[in-house]
Amino acid sequence: GFLLSLSLNGCENLTFVTIDGPVLAKFEARRCAKLEVVKVNAPKLNTFDVSECESLEHVGLHEKSMRGLRVAKLTGCKLLNETFVHKLVGHCKALRQLHLYGSGASAVASNSERRKKVKTKKGLEKIIKQNPKLEVVTTKEQMKRFFKKEQQMGMAEESEREFSGLI
Repeated sequence: GFLLSLSLNGCENLTFVTIDGPVLAKFEARRCAKLEVVKVNAPKLNTFDVSECESLEHVGLHEKSMRGLRVAKLTGCKLLNETFVHKLVGHCKALRQLHLYGSGASAVASNSERRKKVKTKKGLEKIIKQNPKLEVVTTKEQMKRFFKKEQQMGMAEESEREFSGLI
């Protein structure tokens, strides 16, 4: 048999992951504080969740991998920036949900970063405009609305865990 789902949530000392899963549909590595690199070769991957991996700085996208990805949760990944998000969205044509709240691509600017925030905001607006079917979650308010919607659909437990660690 083949592995369909892989959850490495809370593996605090994990620093590097290489995934080679021909039929892997779901990958989770939430709250892996030291995780820096994830390399993915999973052509059937539907859900990719690395929320709250504050040290994550690189996600390798293999040519044929993740083309059918529908959900990418990068919430709280402070080192993943707008450039990566553009690559991910361009690579994953089927993407419908992109969670960026608390990530480097949606960081709330302090006074010293004001110019960077404007660029990031315009870059994300461009992604949203070019991908009208893509739901992008970048703010606490959007996260609350998304959580509420999932609650109504009976899918809230997973999102509640993700959101509660960020407020």
